[in-house]
Order: sequence, then structure tokens, then C-alpha cells
Amino acid sequence: MDSIDKTTPLPATTTSFIDDVIDALKPWNGTYSRDDILKVVSQCLNLIRDCHNEHFAREVVKHTRDNAREIAKLTERMKRKLIRARPEITLRLNVDQSLSDLDRITQACQLAENEALAEGRKDQTKEWCAKIAWFLLARFSAMPATIQRMMKVAPLLYEAATHRKATDLKRACEAYIKFTRSLPQNVDNVSV
Repeated sequence: MDSIDKTTPLPATTTSFIDDVIDALKPWNGTYSRDDILKVVSQCLNLIRDCHNEHFAREVVKHTRDNAREIAKLTERMKRKLIRARPEITLRLNVDQSLSDLDRITQACQLAENEALAEGRKDQTKEWCAKIAWFLLARFSAMPATIQRMMKVAPLLYEAATHRKATDLKRACEAYIKFTRSLPQNVDNVSV
């Protein structure tokens, strides 16, 4: 998350949403300051807003599909190389022997490609808000990311990014909670 270099200023009306998101993350886990949390929430909101604003453009659909195909090929190539690699490099890289992280990347790419080809461009902003709500809760809150807590954060992100009233993010939040059961427990290494 820290690698995002988006510093686009957010509209003044958005700052109240950001404050509400930060409050919904309480109690904080104590590792991060309010300024740290504010920075990451702002970056996440910029990311959602940028994705939402360009989401339906035909050229973006093609670019997303092409990126997904290319990343999937690279991931499969890396997987084959890691399988044939000497044990020492595997230890140095701290790679899970099952290569499940690479499998998840490949699956996400295949899903992105299939959605672009089959479903067209449905409004995925709700799904992105649910994903980022989980990430923020898992990273900054001392309490677990539950469906109830996600349902407080995700609508705030949605409204701040789209300037539309959030309706029915429950399905997106439930789907992402279900997905997270397969994620690693150390959220310091998890990014959005």
C-alpha cells in the first residue's frame, strides 16, 4: 500500500468521510499513528476514485484484460522456475512450497480477464470498497474485520469515491470476508 504514489488532493467534502472511516477503525491496534492511518485511507480513497472514474472506458477494459493476461503468463513462468529452483533460493525468497500466493495472482488475473470478456463492465466499485474496508480494518484496527464492521467502512468509502449514496454493499462485503479465509494472517504484508 505504501508504494502508491498518488497525492491527488481530495475534495473538501471527502475529508469528513475520511474522518468517519478513521473513527470506524477504532480501536486502533496501537502500531500506527492517526497520521499514518490518514495517509493510507487517503491513498486508498484516491485509488478507488481513480478506478471508478475510468472503469467503463473501452480502452481501459482492453488494457485491464491485456494486463491480466500478461501478469498471468509471468506468474505461471515464475511458478515453473521456482519449482525447478534450487532449495537455497526458495529459502532465501521465503516462498511457500505450495506456491499458493502465485496461484491467487493467477486466479485474480483469470477472473479479471473473464469478467472483461463475459460480463462487460459491471460496477465493481462496491467490491473494491469491500476489499479496501477489510484491508483497513485488518491493518489498523485492534478488532477483527467482521461483516458488521466492514458494513460501516465500505459505504463511507463508496460515497466518498462516487459521490453517490451507498446502497447494499452487504453482498460485496460478505463475498470478500469469505475470500479472506484463504489469505495469510500477517496483514502487514497484505496490500490492496
